[in-house]
Amino acid sequence: MAIFRPMLGTLSGKMAGVVFSHNKAGYYIRLNSMPVSPDSQAQIQNRARFGSASQAYHALSDMHKAEWGEFALLKFNPKGGINRGQYSGYNAFVSLRAVVSANIDILLDTVFSPDEGEPITCTPTGYQYTDTPPVDPLQATINDGIGNPPKPMEIQSCTVREDGTFDLKIGWVGVGPAGLGQDELIDGVGNKFGFSTFLSNAIPQRSSFVNNPRKQLLGCTDICDFGVGTGLAGSSSLGMACTGGVNIAHFQEFPAAGDICQVQVYATSENGMAACIGSVPIIVIAVP
Repeated sequence: MAIFRPMLGTLSGKMAGVVFSHNKAGYYIRLNSMPVSPDSQAQIQNRARFGSASQAYHALSDMHKAEWGEFALLKFNPKGGINRGQYSGYNAFVSLRAVVSANIDILLDTVFSPDEGEPITCTPTGYQYTDTPPVDPLQATINDGIGNPPKPMEIQSCTVREDGTFDLKIGWVGVGPAGLGQDELIDGVGNKFGFSTFLSNAIPQRSSFVNNPRKQLLGCTDICDFGVGTGLAGSSSLGMACTGGVNIAHFQEFPAAGDICQVQVYATSENGMAACIGSVPIIVIAVP
């Protein structure tokens, strides 16, 4: 930038690729440059999802808005915090609608492999938008379908590669002598769910504070029907080989091999509720 004093009046504006202007230090000229948007494709898509959800909320009837207000006060479970009564019906509706939209956009073709036997292929039944709030909040539990108490789920192992592919194994402790004995994933109060997997920002070491635990959605499974007669009988875990992975071009940056990150996994209901199963630190590995 060059400071100068114009000889003939006050110059301002653009001419021949340069800009004439002034500030408290005096007059100056600089090269004209077009601003570059820092937004990633993922950020643009995320804003579009929330914008669409906002429009859908304002189109609701007053009765449905009142129902969402009650849900937000008594039952809404946000991913990023604790509900102390600070959320409105608008907040709850937009949050669930945006979750459904994000999951639809990044669904992975996933095969569930039980501990024993042949892999189980998931037949999608789909996430869905709803104008009415859910009856009960989603739980991070799994129901065995034969009367035993619901069991909590946990992350048993996880691998993330520098190209965005990942492998994840979710398990639960003993659900009865016949295993799950059901054909869908259902929590303790009857909500159908799939799984959503998030990756944090890179951190210096495993014990470091993670300032953005859900920086990017790696992928999610659909709400699944495993087929009558096969189901998950005898299984105490699900292995997900997510070989498609996230399209890392959608993000401004993706962790490189050797980076330490945190993986956070949620059960995600068919209408967008989320319940955290757990989180684990991982080291991003190179693609073999």
